[in-house]
Amino acid sequence: MWNPAPAKLTDPADLFGASSYLRGAMTLEVLRQEVGSKDFNKILRRWADRYEGKSTSSRAFIRLSERVSGGQLDDLFKAWLYTPGKPALS
Repeated sequence: MWNPAPAKLTDPADLFGASSYLRGAMTLEVLRQEVGSKDFNKILRRWADRYEGKSTSSRAFIRLSERVSGGQLDDLFKAWLYTPGKPALS
């Protein structure tokens, strides 16, 4: 599940594997813990309103998360989406 990182998938067979789903869900939980439930819910509502039925990018989600929370979240997303291996919990 920890390799490859979800944003670094190169094999289409991995697209629906544990790395995509489980790490993606864990990333959202770590984000909720980092920004708090109030901002997390705001992020998800704005995301759904803005991109319903559209295709977009992880980078757009990161930018929206930073705008809503007022925090810099590159390290969180780098560890959970872009770096192979199990991220350390802080």
